Amino acid sequence: MPDNAKPLILLTRPKPQSERFARALRDRLGEVEVVVAPLMEVVPLTAPPEAAQARTLIFTSENAVPQAGAGAHRVAWCVGRRTALAAQKAGFLPISVDGTADDLVARLAHERPEGPIWHLHGTHVRGDIAGRLEQAGIAVHEAAVYDQRAVMPDPAFLAALRQAGAILPIFSPRSAKLLAKAAGDRPPRLTLIAISDAARDALPDPWQSGVDVAESPNAEAILEEIARRIGA
Repeated sequence: MPDNAKPLILLTRPKPQSERFARALRDRLGEVEVVVAPLMEVVPLTAPPEAAQARTLIFTSENAVPQAGAGAHRVAWCVGRRTALAAQKAGFLPISVDGTADDLVARLAHERPEGPIWHLHGTHVRGDIAGRLEQAGIAVHEAAVYDQRAVMPDPAFLAALRQAGAILPIFSPRSAKLLAKAAGDRPPRLTLIAISDAARDALPDPWQSGVDVAESPNAEAILEEIARRIGA
């Protein structure tokens, strides 16, 4: 790769999210080589019918929003802006804490919203939001409404994995675990940028010391960290 060339960027999120982030990369950085090689796909599951009648929803991912029924101006507490935007488009009244699951729990424990409250999430979930709110005296129902199923790494992923200097953003602990499995638990020759401490900590211990963590737990902060790394 020439000294002035931008490094390849490898995206392993589900295809729709990876393609959206690829567009954001090109808008921010201009022409840049991006390889979209998902390591998982989102598969909708059936939500309990009671969730469609809940007064208050909790969303920790935009992937849960389509399974929640009509927004109907119901309140939706969201962990971040991307999820809040998806909730708003679906007709909910979103409130974003622009942070982590810990921030969401703290805010809800303080605000104590009206119930019934449902937390809709994926089959792979962290933070035990419902359990922690129950301890705070707030009754919360929960249900897994989508699965994050692993997919086999394709040849494009394996080729990019061998390219020194390539950048791979890690958007969740689930993504981190699938990356480690696909790479055979051998530290790749990539620059890894994690969305959060939790995402970094889900990687094998020998990988973690070389991982950068974005300043905020959102895609915009990862984008800026990539731009910083390549001097854009």
